[in-house]
Amino acid sequence: MKLTLLTFALAIAVAVEPVRADAVYATSAMSELNGSRNVSPIGGVDVLTGGNLASLLISWTITWKESEYHYSYELSGTTGPGLGVSHFALEVSNSCTSGSGCITNATLNGLDVQSTLNFGPNSSKNGDPGLPTAFYGVRFNPATATQLPMTIAFDSDRAPVYGDFYMKAGQGATGNGGSAWNTGNTLSNLSYNTIDFIPRPDTFGSLALIPSNVPEPASYLLLGTGLALLGLLRRRPGQR
Repeated sequence: MKLTLLTFALAIAVAVEPVRADAVYATSAMSELNGSRNVSPIGGVDVLTGGNLASLLISWTITWKESEYHYSYELSGTTGPGLGVSHFALEVSNSCTSGSGCITNATLNGLDVQSTLNFGPNSSKNGDPGLPTAFYGVRFNPATATQLPMTIAFDSDRAPVYGDFYMKAGQGATGNGGSAWNTGNTLSNLSYNTIDFIPRPDTFGSLALIPSNVPEPASYLLLGTGLALLGLLRRRPGQR
């Protein structure tokens, strides 16, 4: 009897736990709403050979606020001549455009930059030196080259999934400035490790407005079924 109850309990736990695909790219990042990446010791960041961004640390905090998510990314690392940030690009789905309202209240170091956001392709042929795999994203462009640390924040009605980022500093050339991106991008997004990506907003259908602590409807059904079965087991004749 104890073994049977344990089996049902494990089944319920599995039912409530979100199902993940084997590949990490574009899967839910709800379990890592706070985190960070760098070249080492954390890992997850690659840099242009010869650049000066080896000390780059990118960290984030994602919070639920009433009907949307608030995303905040902190960029820190080496400063100095030739290291002012040119732009930071964050992957989004191509349905996210300037008129879609998927990114709102965007700020850079506390200053409103919503009107200067650039949505479109990011690639090594489009002003992103060293970027291995092109991606569609939103680009944050400081009015002038800005030294680290830097804080980029915005609101979105889209839930976090794992994806790419890219950052260019200074000239983006060997020995002066540089560029950095997530390791998963180097691997053509075929990595199975979450460390190789960062959470970013993306299309998540009707689940976009469900915070991480609210189970999906299917989970409620499975949980209810499991509890009902446990109740039947306890009512078996001869059991007290």
